[in-house]
Amino acid sequence: MLLKVDCLNISYRVDRTINVNNIRVLKTSDNVNDCINFSYISKELVTKTFTFRSTLNKTSYINLELIFSDMEVLERRLAKQKRASYNNKDIAKECDLIERLLKFLEAGNLAKNFECEDEDEESFMREYNLLTSKPVIFAANVSEDDLADDGANNEYVQSVREYSKKDNCEVFVICAQIEQEISELDDDEKKMFLEDLGISSSGLDKLIAASYRILGLISYLTAGETETRAWTITNGTKAPGAAGKIHSDFERGFIKAEVVNYKDLLDCGSYTKAKEKGLVRMEGKDYVV
Repeated sequence: MLLKVDCLNISYRVDRTINVNNIRVLKTSDNVNDCINFSYISKELVTKTFTFRSTLNKTSYINLELIFSDMEVLERRLAKQKRASYNNKDIAKECDLIERLLKFLEAGNLAKNFECEDEDEESFMREYNLLTSKPVIFAANVSEDDLADDGANNEYVQSVREYSKKDNCEVFVICAQIEQEISELDDDEKKMFLEDLGISSSGLDKLIAASYRILGLISYLTAGETETRAWTITNGTKAPGAAGKIHSDFERGFIKAEVVNYKDLLDCGSYTKAKEKGLVRMEGKDYVV
């Protein structure tokens, strides 16, 4: 499913043979089961346009398409497991979960809002990899005038934000025309261009930030004499696990880490000066990066 929310119209395409399957297999770089259903398509992919007055109805329709797809998966699983459930308590427990989940979906709810009763049920849910269990991001395509205040005065953007609250979706504002122009500029020109518009980040930057938030990811930096690199980890990861992102040997042999605040490092101008000012500290295995 691909969706574009516009301040004036909504354009969407649903292809249950190709796009729905693509959503199902998407994973993050960390190979976790959560993924992003990024709701934006370019003009070349738009197949039908509706006035904004019916936007939320069309979004609900797309949700129903995804719910039906999930129900098909669960019904096939239930038919298979039912035959083996008579003498197996674990399989019987799974069948009970599937039946409750099917009723939940039949009521028009998304699987992401289903409350599991224990860790076993959570494990089953991850195994099913349901479409409606995945986080969703809405990209609101607005005019250049609405970028400076992030669509705060655009009633249509506010309608989408209000709608998204019930399912904990991310919403960010983008101007497709501006993004096209930015893509043709180098870094220095891009910075000046954004400053002239009165905005701090591009739509692509907003997408990356929204993706990290909705997946519970953060980046931490390592710096050496030849390069500085960013590493993606799950929010709440402790220092040994973060070190393991660089190399598994670092996690197994972790003792301590030297840590400096990024802003302090920039203000000092170098790692050596930050160390001289006592801004570099030692952190052990319980340190949350």
